[in-house]
Amino acid sequence: MTTNNANSYNQEEEEQ
Repeated sequence: MTTNNANSYNQEEEEQ
């Protein structure tokens, strides 16, 4: 679950 959260955050930052 923690890994999934970090992945989501990374993807959101990369788009910006």
